[in-house]
Amino acid sequence: MTTLTAKLQRLAALRPLSPESVAGRAAAWDVRMVYESNNIPPNPVKVPELMEELCGNLANLPDPVERAAALHYGIARIQPFADGNGRSARLAMNFILIAAGYPPVSISPNLRTAYYAALEAADAGEQTAFLTFFFARLNQELDTWLEALEETQDARRKAQDFKSQNKNLLTRVISRMLIVNSSSLAP
Repeated sequence: MTTLTAKLQRLAALRPLSPESVAGRAAAWDVRMVYESNNIPPNPVKVPELMEELCGNLANLPDPVERAAALHYGIARIQPFADGNGRSARLAMNFILIAAGYPPVSISPNLRTAYYAALEAADAGEQTAFLTFFFARLNQELDTWLEALEETQDARRKAQDFKSQNKNLLTRVISRMLIVNSSSLAP
């Protein structure tokens, strides 16, 4: 049985980090090296303030695609977590896209270099580099999904045609059987 104190300590460990608690853990939670990127995240003490600013700015973006891109880039730039910032950024981005009726955007391993280059260009002030990369990926996903839906509709039409043709065929076969059976019954 877990004591109330142990539960509170566990809750405190899982609670979002406050500036005060971050300052005490900054040495242990120093996310300075990002895989395949030159991005140097901000001082961990500033993370809560930067995340609040990011969320405030997102509220001012009415377009969900623009909001998804801004959230993704913001999380990738701020690096609020000790690990998994890229995955978290992509998950948050896709949550916004899916909630708005768009397909999720995937970034395959063969696009990783271009992905990091777009993020680094945005860090250097070329915001359009990441947006261009993001919109190209979203456009590709839309094409893929539309193609799949069109194939599904085409398959549905073919199935309906097949069903109609077979219904007519079945009707003709039954009619012939009735004619043959009735002629064999005739005296």
